[in-house]
Amino acid sequence: MITTTYQSITIPAYQVVPKAWSGSFFFCLSATGQFMVSFDGSAYMEMGSGMSVDNRPNSWTTITFQNLSAEDVTIDVYVGTCAISYSPTTVNVVASNALTYSRGSGILNVATKTFTGQDPANSNAPRKQIIVTNLDAVNALTIQDGSGTAFAQVLAGQTWTVESNAQFTIINAAGINYIVGEIFYEV
Repeated sequence: MITTTYQSITIPAYQVVPKAWSGSFFFCLSATGQFMVSFDGSAYMEMGSGMSVDNRPNSWTTITFQNLSAEDVTIDVYVGTCAISYSPTTVNVVASNALTYSRGSGILNVATKTFTGQDPANSNAPRKQIIVTNLDAVNALTIQDGSGTAFAQVLAGQTWTVESNAQFTIINAAGINYIVGEIFYEV
């Protein structure tokens, strides 16, 4: 005959609570804190949520719980003659980055250069990210949006990057050197 018991008990702070529970398998389903447990007067061992003791084929007749903390500890336990397991539903989420490729401009120094956000050399693949590096030691570059409004500057010696497939125009009033890199999605 398989005997089992499922109990929820509270072990008061700094107290010992003996229980006349027979079994050979003990499983702590949940606990509000750590506690100690002894089987048939054996040495106490520390326990907590998810911990178990499998004494099969031997069994015990008494379990003693001890709380060494200043707070009460409430536990939910299973005691029986056969082992149990808990297998919660698990959802595995797999995320990966979309395939991309890069295209560099080489060193540029033109006064105005527009980047459309698409790669005409590859079926107008949409851009994921644009990187602008200012190679000058003194002057800045101005970045304009698709309507011609300035909204960013790339200071001397700095790099500017943004994830966007929007159209950008680089204004190079000082005629300095810069590099543009674009990351495109594979199509």
